[in-house]
Amino acid sequence: MARGLLTPAAATTTVPARPRQLNSRTAWTAALLLLLIWSLAQLGIGDRRLVNPGGITQVAQFVAAAFQPDLSAQFLRLTFEATLVTVGYAVLGTFLSLILGFAGSLLVSETMWKAWMPTRRRPTLYRAPWAMSRGLLAIPRGIHEVIWGLFFVIILGLDPLAAILAIAIPFGAIVAKVFAEAIDDAPHEPFDALITSGASPFKALLYGLLPQALPDMISYAFYRLECSIRASVVLGMIGAGGLGYEILLSFQTLNYNEMWTLFYALFALCALTDLWSSVLRQRMGRMVTCTTSDATPIEGLAELPRRGQAGAPQGDRFISGSLIAAGALTVLSFWYIDPTIS
Repeated sequence: MARGLLTPAAATTTVPARPRQLNSRTAWTAALLLLLIWSLAQLGIGDRRLVNPGGITQVAQFVAAAFQPDLSAQFLRLTFEATLVTVGYAVLGTFLSLILGFAGSLLVSETMWKAWMPTRRRPTLYRAPWAMSRGLLAIPRGIHEVIWGLFFVIILGLDPLAAILAIAIPFGAIVAKVFAEAIDDAPHEPFDALITSGASPFKALLYGLLPQALPDMISYAFYRLECSIRASVVLGMIGAGGLGYEILLSFQTLNYNEMWTLFYALFALCALTDLWSSVLRQRMGRMVTCTTSDATPIEGLAELPRRGQAGAPQGDRFISGSLIAAGALTVLSFWYIDPTIS
């Protein structure tokens, strides 16, 4: 055999690589298991019985009461009044959180910061104020609404306004983050075309991004209303009233039949809100959204309303009716709750 020539077997022989990725995954899995074991040990798992035998009877009574809720006229009236209070807190808290959230979304949207601070030499100049605004927004978002409720009770007393603000501030910060992401994730071609044509960032947002992001925003707004209903129930347990307060009273007296009546009212509220949101989201999805060809120069912005009336399809009656109903519900909630500073 000539020198330097390799046989086919020698040419194809390779050394197997070390499975570093497998070893890394094994190490992380072992670390997580050790952390789990340590956490269980810190909780005292194993030092005492996990199940209290005396509580099994109470659980059985609680489950049996689900089939025999209190349907007396007096308690149904009390449940209805408590439901109205809970709905009022949730609607007003959601309404205020949407206002705060939309305003905040403009301050934490990367798209808006790029439009406000355009520069060719330093395209990342906006990142410092943008990151600072997002960091500041994390503060109210990280504090639970119950903590906010206790804080406002100290300042305002046991007033409905305390519960409304306790819902609006943390939820407003969450809405701002979600709305900003909806704006940033929308296709930017119409927005960029309007900015290039000389439109202000707000007008470009109004005509170039909002038509595309609006269905997701409305869908999330109704989801936030459902969360506000549950939050208002929790706040009721600390003195705000409504379903939460009545559930607490029934629980303290071990009246499970009354508790299930209140639970069913809460379930109905959440189910109706979810149904409303689902139908509205489907109708919004059928609307014609803005595309690249829809981008209009700045001189044509004033013509958009007339063009929409002349050629575009009219809005869905369910959508317009939902907006009217939401506005009326907000006004009625404000009248019924009557939030005033004590």
